[in-house]
Amino acid sequence: MSISRGILPSQSQWNEFRNIKDPLNGLVLGVDIKVKTSILSLPELSTKRVDRLESILELHQQGLANSAIAEHFNRLGLRTPRNKSYTPKLIWVTLKKYKDRLNRFEDIEVTVSPPMFYVSAVSKTK
Repeated sequence: MSISRGILPSQSQWNEFRNIKDPLNGLVLGVDIKVKTSILSLPELSTKRVDRLESILELHQQGLANSAIAEHFNRLGLRTPRNKSYTPKLIWVTLKKYKDRLNRFEDIEVTVSPPMFYVSAVSKTK
C-alpha cells in the first residue's frame, strides 16, 4: 500500500492504533506497521515560499524557458529570498530542487500486517 505523506498520522496516533486493549481479558489487539522511506523528515515551507515555487513550476510546465521565467519575475519586481534578482541558473536549480522534493513526498510505502491478539505483559492493578 502506498500513501502520501499528508495522510500519515502522527506518532501518537500510530501508537494508539497499534495497541487496542481489551480490558476484560488482558488481551492486546496489535498490528505491525512498517514505514519505508528514503527521507528522515521534510521541514515545512512557508506559504510565501510554496507559492513562489508553485508559480515557477507552473510557468515551466506552460513551456517557458528558465530565462523567460527569470525575466518575468524581474519585470514584476519580485526578488529572491536573499533579495537578489532572478537568473536562469537560479530558476533551473530551484526547479530541480523543488521537483526532487515533490518526488521525496511520493517515496513513502506503508505496510500494515493483519491484526493479531497478544497476551498483555502489563499486570492489571485494581
